[in-house]
Amino acid sequence: MKVSKFLKTKRDKEIYNLCEKCKKILRAKKDYRTFLPTTKDPTLHKNWKFFSDLYDLLNELDIDADAYLEAVFHRTYDEQISDRKIYPSMLATEWALLKYISLSEKKKEAIVKTPNKFELKLEAIAMSKKTVDKKLKDWGYKNGTLRDFFTHIDEGEIFPHSLYLVNSGVVSKVVASCSKSFWEMLNKQDDDVKEEFIDINELSRIRLAIASDEKLISALKETFSQEEII
Repeated sequence: MKVSKFLKTKRDKEIYNLCEKCKKILRAKKDYRTFLPTTKDPTLHKNWKFFSDLYDLLNELDIDADAYLEAVFHRTYDEQISDRKIYPSMLATEWALLKYISLSEKKKEAIVKTPNKFELKLEAIAMSKKTVDKKLKDWGYKNGTLRDFFTHIDEGEIFPHSLYLVNSGVVSKVVASCSKSFWEMLNKQDDDVKEEFIDINELSRIRLAIASDEKLISALKETFSQEEII
């Protein structure tokens, strides 16, 4: 049975195509893993959610899928991360997004160069700001704030959409971990929601690490607001 029979919408087809792009990249590296079934309904497979998250991330930030995947997988199979394989659960994470950012404007010859971590964080903050502004505009906020962004709940949902965006890495955990509004929103969520979307220990570690970085805190306050960043 052809897999196309199960792909009923344009979104489904485009999500499945992302998996095919990954497979093509892996085959070129003699890696023959298959992340989604080719004869059964792929939308029921455990990996479908990860490719769906990737699809949302690429569309939110208007990133070319081929460029993104080439960057992420190239890093993995080069010397810097030679022993680490990429799995679907890693594709829409902040780790993958930062790797893409660090490579997107560099020549191929410079791919193995170690990126400046501070510059990566600044770029992640800038991209987060772009996403926040875009979502606030989409939601109809004329002068929306970071508090509006983190607390907004889409129609039909029971918790803020920002949890999806932070979990997938579309909005940097650097921003979320230092946002007063994010922590206030998170503390109001049920424990099961927290466990599903957020690694609180990870966020706390990021927040502690950033607390002593005056330059990064200053960049966050300049990008968002003095009162919002803690």
